[in-house]
Amino acid sequence: MQSISSYAFQSCKSLKSIDCSNVNTIEEGAFIGCTSLGELYFPKGVTVKERAFDNSVPDKIIFVAPLAISNLPSDVPVAIPSSLKTINIESPENIIIYGTSGSYAETWATENGQTFIEITPETAIFNDVSPYCYSHDQELTFDIIGFKRTYQWYGTNEKSTENGIEISGAKSSSFSPCDYDTIYNYYYCVATSKDGKNDKIYITSSICTFSKTTVLAQGDSVIDFTNLILFTSFTGKNVLSDMVAFGGNEKYIPAPSYSTGSSDYFGTGSAFIVYTDGVPDSTFKIVVYGDINGDSVCNVLDCFEAEKTANGHQELTDLYSLAADTDQNGVINVTDYQDIVNRAMKQA
Repeated sequence: MQSISSYAFQSCKSLKSIDCSNVNTIEEGAFIGCTSLGELYFPKGVTVKERAFDNSVPDKIIFVAPLAISNLPSDVPVAIPSSLKTINIESPENIIIYGTSGSYAETWATENGQTFIEITPETAIFNDVSPYCYSHDQELTFDIIGFKRTYQWYGTNEKSTENGIEISGAKSSSFSPCDYDTIYNYYYCVATSKDGKNDKIYITSSICTFSKTTVLAQGDSVIDFTNLILFTSFTGKNVLSDMVAFGGNEKYIPAPSYSTGSSDYFGTGSAFIVYTDGVPDSTFKIVVYGDINGDSVCNVLDCFEAEKTANGHQELTDLYSLAADTDQNGVINVTDYQDIVNRAMKQA
């Protein structure tokens, strides 16, 4: 495939990635409306035509060896190597360029009032590893921006990112401790970025604690282990066992969000603290979709809050914002409001 034709993936909202190894040209509007795009990686030079990424926000775009680039998307981090010699953009707007200090990309960004960020061990990290890893096959991910990237995972029984033991074969950005025979108390990843003849940069992740706790989501519940949040549609629950289960001999202390005096309920804002071997292990927070006020149910009160938020009359924060964003697209709008109304009607 030499080119991605005009509007080839228009409004493909489920498109998350594409192999661009054999792509020379991205035609006009090729990725318009692709709202789930992740990283786009171009191992060789490519021409990007106008409006190629309109209304889509890739996590980042990485070019490896282009000589010239045109029509970069706005508000998307773009990694440009020092081999680049020409950027052709008539009216640049909100271009975010990652690269090597002293490169042409930096010069162009400075002269055109655009953002340039030097790739360093601090700025290269896009998504750090989770602070905890649980024993039921959780996958760890370390995501960086850079060039000719490599990854190596390490295990250690000391809480340090130095002098760890190299894990044979663990050389990708994702890693599952349970795929290996030896289990360590802690894990971390060291990635590298190499831009042409410039020195290799070493980027070290934060350390991840391997927990003996086994926390299992129940029903339609989903656990975000990176942020330690349990998302669920279960409402009106006064016991945790409908939402979550534990695989070992763990103990937990519940922190309900609502009480009637005779019973406690677990709605948005609730939490539970997990103890392993008598020691506090981690604290999970709970988000119940549609339960914006934390009373564990989705009713007319939540509809009222959702309407005010969707119309811009108030701004929700933290867990309550997540509860109102029922389609999980990062925006609370009329679609979320209508969904919350439907949820409330089902519970009425």
